[in-house]
Order: sequence, then structure tokens, then C-alpha cells
Amino acid sequence: MFDFNFPPFTWLSTFGNIGLPMLLFGLLGFIYTFLFVLTSKKAKGVVTGFTSSRSSKGGTMYHPVYTFKTEDGQDVTREDKLGSTPPAFEVGQEVQVLYNSRNPQNSKIKTFSGLYYTPSILFFMGAIFLGVDILQMFAKSGDGVFQSFLQSLGFGR
Repeated sequence: MFDFNFPPFTWLSTFGNIGLPMLLFGLLGFIYTFLFVLTSKKAKGVVTGFTSSRSSKGGTMYHPVYTFKTEDGQDVTREDKLGSTPPAFEVGQEVQVLYNSRNPQNSKIKTFSGLYYTPSILFFMGAIFLGVDILQMFAKSGDGVFQSFLQSLGFGR
């Protein structure tokens, strides 16, 4: 079997040692978000304004500030963590909000990017890094399996 001298796995290169945790954290993020969506309450909210922050490239990111009312009548105002340029919403725009009934401050605007942006980036980047590592392992194996596979696709001789 494998010798798991952790960390790092000795059978993974640097790409694999970066890619595997990214892939796993992305998967955990998908699971957490899926469970949040299943267990959260829904409310209609309204974008009341924006806060701004500097992006890593020096531009301005606009984070929507929204207000919604919980089932028990509590008014909650939150700033969304995900910002964009230009703003993704307009002031006064109605939005669907998902929130934790025990902690309404744990809320998110119901959009694909708002819910799945971080898990998607982690998962797909991890898959690419791990895929590169697996291809390297096949290419380095002396049994010619990888070379035969490439030839069957029309690459090589």
C-alpha cells in the first residue's frame, strides 16, 4: 500500500500536497453550504446600500448591505461578504435571503456566487493541482501506460 508519512504524503508532489487539501476544503465547503441551504429559513430582503473596500488590484469592491425581517419579526441588517465591481445589486432591489433561525446574523443573499463561490474555487483549483500531480505520476511510471494512453489520443508517435 501507500506509506503515509504525513505530512506531506510522500507519494504526492508539491502539486498534490497543495491540491488535495484544496479539494477537500472545497468539498467540505459544498457540504456546509448545502446543509446551510437545507436548514435555513427564507426571507425577503431589500438592498439598502453598499460598503466599499479595496480589492487586491487596487480597485473598489462594493458589498451590498441588506435588511430582512425574521419569522419572529426581528429586523436584521447585514453586509454581504462577497463584493463585486460594478455592484451586483441596486439600492432598493428585493433579494432572497437565507438565514439561520437561531442566529439571524448568519445570513446570505441567495445567489449561486454568494453561496458557492469559495467552495467552487477551492474544489476546482484543487482538482487541477491534483490532476497535474496524477498525470505526473503516470508520466513518470516506467510501465508505458501513460504513453500508450497519449498515443491512443493521437499524441506522440
